[in-house]
Amino acid sequence: MHRINSFRRTLGFAFSVILYFTWNATVTKSAEWSSIVLCANDLIKCLPVAALGIATWCTTGSVRWIPAALIFSAFGDLAGEHREFLLQIAMFAIAHIAYSIHFLKRAAIDKTAIALLVALCIAVVMLGIFIISHIKNTTEMVACGSYIVIIALMAGSAIVCRSAYRVWNIIAATLFIFSDSCIAINRFVEHIPHAGLLIMSTYFAAQYIFATVYLAEHNTQTANK
Repeated sequence: MHRINSFRRTLGFAFSVILYFTWNATVTKSAEWSSIVLCANDLIKCLPVAALGIATWCTTGSVRWIPAALIFSAFGDLAGEHREFLLQIAMFAIAHIAYSIHFLKRAAIDKTAIALLVALCIAVVMLGIFIISHIKNTTEMVACGSYIVIIALMAGSAIVCRSAYRVWNIIAATLFIFSDSCIAINRFVEHIPHAGLLIMSTYFAAQYIFATVYLAEHNTQTANK
């Protein structure tokens, strides 16, 4: 039953992602916009991650940190679509805090975690200095600086989380950082060719991994009861 549900969830997510990219490449380039098209656009842009949030919520039977993180991420997608950059940062910051709380509940430090944390700190500091040095607006500088700290905390908490799927959580966190770094570089430093495809594909992959790992852990816990 778990495998069937997983297949259905993956199929539904894949369909929503394909719909997102197809819509973005065709319909959104049309000069004729109606209220119906605008509503459909908002729905399609936040559908993939919102669907993951609802799926994890319904499967676990309660609102927990991972479903909450996915739902706030969907709101962040919507804010980004409306070019509300600061609101987008705020929504994703809340999402990363929720992810961090989930991971830190099972924190355990080992030699591998320490080495990865050191590498993470070096990479984030170098990347943060590079990006912030190109931001001229003080408000955006403070917002981006704060967000860098928060997403670094999320990645660090994924590293120290005691889980059979730790490697997958680390991969997802790395993809998230890569995606957000591309957003920042594309906005503040220089244009990245095919930025939308690069940003959203890695972002969707990260969110899918987080959701899938969470549900796999939930299924394992349920089976052991």
